[in-house]
Amino acid sequence: MMEKQQDKIKEPIAGYGPYSYADYLSWKLDEMVELIRGKVFKMAAAAPSRIHQKLSVILLNMMLS
Repeated sequence: MMEKQQDKIKEPIAGYGPYSYADYLSWKLDEMVELIRGKVFKMAAAAPSRIHQKLSVILLNMMLS
């Protein structure tokens, strides 16, 4: 069964929810989002910040020492 173009939404509406995976597949967004338990979250940067990486290494070294 083919979907009509009007059945697709361009982006999620903040006051509406919960969203389904089918909703997620129909969105045409310019930014990356995650769908977690029906709620939409903007994805953070692709890589952790340098401070986060440095602290992770320090904590890992402390645990291994």
